[in-house]
Amino acid sequence: MIEKITDLNLLRFIVNNAACAIILIDKNENVIMTNLEYEKLTGYTDRYLTGMTVGDMIEKKIIHDSVSRKVMRQKQTVVLEQLSAGSSGSEYLVMVKGIPYWGQSKEIEYVICCLFDISDKRRIIEDLTASNLKYSMELLQLKKDAAANAGIVYRSPLMQTIIDKAEIIAKTDSTALILGESGTGKSMIARFLHDNSQRADNTFLTINCGAVPESLIESELFGYEKGAFTGAQPSGKQGLVELADNGTLFLDEIGDMPYDLQVKLLRLLQEKEFFRIGGTRPLKVNTRIIAATNQNLKEQIEKKRFREDLYYRLNVLNLQIPPLRERAEDIPILAETFRLKFNERYQLQKVLSHELINHLSQLQLRGNVRELENLIERLVLFSTEKVLTVNHLPGILEPEDPAALSCTMDVEHSTYQQLRDHFERTLLTEAKIRYQTTAEIGRQLKVDQSTISRKLKKYKID
Repeated sequence: MIEKITDLNLLRFIVNNAACAIILIDKNENVIMTNLEYEKLTGYTDRYLTGMTVGDMIEKKIIHDSVSRKVMRQKQTVVLEQLSAGSSGSEYLVMVKGIPYWGQSKEIEYVICCLFDISDKRRIIEDLTASNLKYSMELLQLKKDAAANAGIVYRSPLMQTIIDKAEIIAKTDSTALILGESGTGKSMIARFLHDNSQRADNTFLTINCGAVPESLIESELFGYEKGAFTGAQPSGKQGLVELADNGTLFLDEIGDMPYDLQVKLLRLLQEKEFFRIGGTRPLKVNTRIIAATNQNLKEQIEKKRFREDLYYRLNVLNLQIPPLRERAEDIPILAETFRLKFNERYQLQKVLSHELINHLSQLQLRGNVRELENLIERLVLFSTEKVLTVNHLPGILEPEDPAALSCTMDVEHSTYQQLRDHFERTLLTEAKIRYQTTAEIGRQLKVDQSTISRKLKKYKID
């Protein structure tokens, strides 16, 4: 038979060695005892508190609320958060659990109050709330900046220098040349120059010189008179140079412009006038020209593929856009921007883990911002989990070299033609993701542009 414990010293020993702070209140609201953990938490000793009432403790601001009164009133265990003040005057937050002790008279004789310090927990919550608020504000600012800077998102000092220079160039009316690798955002910088210029309310037109067949690019740029050639519209046609009068014309991939056509562009830049195809009188325009290329134009000049006089006429003001590997600190904010974009587009709620963002920041993305955007889109779209990690990258990352793509078809049960078509389709699909124009794909794969265009059409690769 188990004997009841009647040794008060033993009871006090047990209470003092409890893991939580304890204060015992009787039915008349008198403090009967506290333990050592309570003294450690509050700074108030058992000797100081014993004999006080709950009213005394509230009056002295030792406590701000009384859980024991709620227990007596509700006749049950009560748990609440309570702001208390220590003997040093510092405030702390505790969770208090008030437990009723019922006497033989079926009335509550005592309330045992157990206190747990949750100040650290609250600080963590507040820190997380503050971090989330800061994060939300940064995203809000990110959206504002993206709208103000034509979608340009950056954090690196290197890109800040580019934007500062672009703001100066935008205020001028001179021709500008934007240089940089494929996918660095040259078209966005061109748009930024227009949107921050005095021409912002007028037309901004773009033509990709590498994407338009040589036989068509002259008519697209300069237009033609009626009857200029077989198949021409009876009324003639305005070209982009004319349509962009008082606005901006962006010549993307200027390095792919046919050599013979470059002299007409040179005349436009020098005289601010041009002839339509089949025209006999010059047309005056006030069109600002911005050009861009990922090629080394000086090398093109040496190979007699680009006119030197046109190069110097275009290169009045220039901007060299750094590749993403030279501004890796932009990758996290770019990745987050693309995540938001594709979450909204596909009605998803994917999240990028910190580990994944750190890993992306170390990748050598040869396709730069465009390749990162394509990568994030594939991650968001094809990964089944909500939180995207490094484990989702295999199968999503592009191969290091398109030529190294392996054929995954069943060789044993496939014909040579099927294998070749599969390999070509895979190769061209990856090349189309990485490179913007058929001319650029042709250069990289050492194939004629016309062949690339024909193959893309054959395999229906958009």
